[in-house]
Amino acid sequence: MAGILDLLRETFVLVAPTEAVEAVPDDPDDNAILEAALAASADAVITGDRHLLRLKSFRGVPMVSPADLLASLGMEPLPGDS
Repeated sequence: MAGILDLLRETFVLVAPTEAVEAVPDDPDDNAILEAALAASADAVITGDRHLLRLKSFRGVPMVSPADLLASLGMEPLPGDS
């Protein structure tokens, strides 16, 4: 477990959202993802969540499915992935 935590600390940046958004009325919990993406100045949100994908982008941050990410990298998704 310690190895996984070390990997996470080396790979990811912890952010604290600085503003509340209300962009996903059908699933308000998804707003937290957008708040974190804005706080992190994210290049994209990689998600399979249909509510977020329906936005296409939020304040210039594209919502991208894992399959579309892989396709953009010239890779094939695993069977069953979308």
